[in-house]
Amino acid sequence: MEFLKEIYEERKRVFDNYIFYVRKIKENAKKVIGKDVKVFVFGSVLEDKFSIGLSDIDVAIVTKNEVKDKARLVEKILKGIDARNVFEIHLISEEKFNNWYKRFIKKLMEI
Repeated sequence: MEFLKEIYEERKRVFDNYIFYVRKIKENAKKVIGKDVKVFVFGSVLEDKFSIGLSDIDVAIVTKNEVKDKARLVEKILKGIDARNVFEIHLISEEKFNNWYKRFIKKLMEI
């Protein structure tokens, strides 16, 4: 039980400070992909409808053009982020973000 309590407390710390972590993710994304990326938080964390034990924090990293080898890029972007398993990274093109994602996102915050 102590192990589960530690996991919960770690996730709570991340949720309480998610903007700090997303700023680090943005900084890494700019180094890995380029300075033109935009980073947004969306989903349950902004709607205050999350469960610390079950939810993740959705982060959209928006690029000018579609990128290849997304898994490798996301791995590089999350390098050094100690709470990486809390974040769901959506690495998408500007076109896909504007024409698809924005249709379903209720709240959005640019970091």
